[in-house]
Amino acid sequence: MVNESCIRTNVETVEKVTDIDQSAYEFVRDVANQANKPTTQGVIAYEILMMNRTDSEPMDILDEQEEMIDSRLDSHHTLFSEHIQKIKLSSENADDWDEFYNDYVEQTSEGYKSTIKVHIPEELDEEIGWGFNTELEDAIDCYSESPYRDRADRIRCKRDILEYVEDGVEPQHRVARAIVDGQHKTLHVHEANRVLQSVVDGWWAEDTLTFERIKERQETDEYLKTTERDKRLQAFNTAFENSGGLYIDEAEDKLAECFGIKSESTVKKYAKQWISEYDPEFGSSERTLEDIVENEGLEQAIYEWVSEQNGQSAMEDRIYRRFKKIGVSKKEVFVCLDEYDGEMWDYDYDKKLVLTKDY
Repeated sequence: MVNESCIRTNVETVEKVTDIDQSAYEFVRDVANQANKPTTQGVIAYEILMMNRTDSEPMDILDEQEEMIDSRLDSHHTLFSEHIQKIKLSSENADDWDEFYNDYVEQTSEGYKSTIKVHIPEELDEEIGWGFNTELEDAIDCYSESPYRDRADRIRCKRDILEYVEDGVEPQHRVARAIVDGQHKTLHVHEANRVLQSVVDGWWAEDTLTFERIKERQETDEYLKTTERDKRLQAFNTAFENSGGLYIDEAEDKLAECFGIKSESTVKKYAKQWISEYDPEFGSSERTLEDIVENEGLEQAIYEWVSEQNGQSAMEDRIYRRFKKIGVSKKEVFVCLDEYDGEMWDYDYDKKLVLTKDY
């Protein structure tokens, strides 16, 4: 519901008279009637159009205010304002405008239209161009899914989040509170909450982390020190969950790679604490290398392990170390590799073992 009149700059306007679907027309009419103070359908339609504009130059004072807030939010994270802006009502248990609008669609005969008049700036008219009625209907549809009553309401939400990030002030706006909480029965706030977490808590709290992302971060000024093991393990566990599953010894290798740990005993200590705190699942239902060696042979086991490595390549010493952990001697591995040299295996310019044909 648009609770305030639009704030326009002193610019030339164009009157648009257009036919829109009856459901959209009645929705705009009733939103106007339910406003806190008398508001015309044209003002409501104008505000709905303005709410739906993205990546455009400011066209009135509200646009300018929102752009300023967005700039400050995006200085903390490039996608911050975008994720706050695109929050939608969930279809399940949505008791807000989305259900309100759908009722109009269900009760209105398809194809029936009504006329609406809207005064818009000439600049907006030029921006929309041909198909104004379609643009307005699309904007109304998007508005019906939005938790924000108008741009001023959306600005209040963004300002609350900004104050929470910069000053630690608990938000009062209903959507801002949901973003901070990270869940809401009628709002999709997960993405906005994820960005907020990364801003407030640090990059290690992002739920889209990968092993490569951790290694990249560890090479910047934001790297996690050895004294920040809890944060390291938090980041690593997220990357592990996003990886699709690893064997325990492969996870230990990733721990060493991500944080540049040279000592095997230190890696073991990290792994022990990680397993104790996060209880990761290692995919026990999958075949282990021991099973493959026993049932299908060492050649197949080496092939499958190498094929899972980054770039389908692996240094020989890594293969030796990996299979030593399951009781296969270096000599056995060497014989297997030597026997198939040039047929199943070859070496690239970095002396890495690579697969040369489909097995």
